[in-house]
Amino acid sequence: MRKSKQSRLGVALLVTALAGCSGGGKDGTGRADVNGGPAAEDPPSTLLLRGKRPQVQHLMRGKLVQSQRVLEGITLEDFDQVRRAAQELIHLTNMGEWQVVQDPDYVRYSDRFRASLQSLVADGESQDVDGATLHYFQMTMNCVQCHMRVRALRLPR
Repeated sequence: MRKSKQSRLGVALLVTALAGCSGGGKDGTGRADVNGGPAAEDPPSTLLLRGKRPQVQHLMRGKLVQSQRVLEGITLEDFDQVRRAAQELIHLTNMGEWQVVQDPDYVRYSDRFRASLQSLVADGESQDVDGATLHYFQMTMNCVQCHMRVRALRLPR
């Protein structure tokens, strides 16, 4: 079902605002940075997978690419692209490299991220641009909060 011109304009403005807010990390590069920051001894509770850093960085880059594909699909109302990109993101979250820390908050953010992705798949199937926009925003918020949590665990107290 297609939405009105006004609804599409509102969605486009929201998506543009969201994209503008994702200007990147503290270094201004715009790169996803799960493993950045100072090299400090990690607390035992984090159990960072140090030997997996290149794989984690590759996975995070893939997450960024697929997230951008979701956004593009929403703005173009290409619901097959929204669905496929969300499904690929779900696949990435099931890879072993995804679990970078043993932390209850990390698990909670990952679960919420996956729930948003499942909703995006459903939105793609039902061609719901407003729902897809909302779930894209939720996905992005969970992603940002999780990255903040991982950085907080890595920084010395």
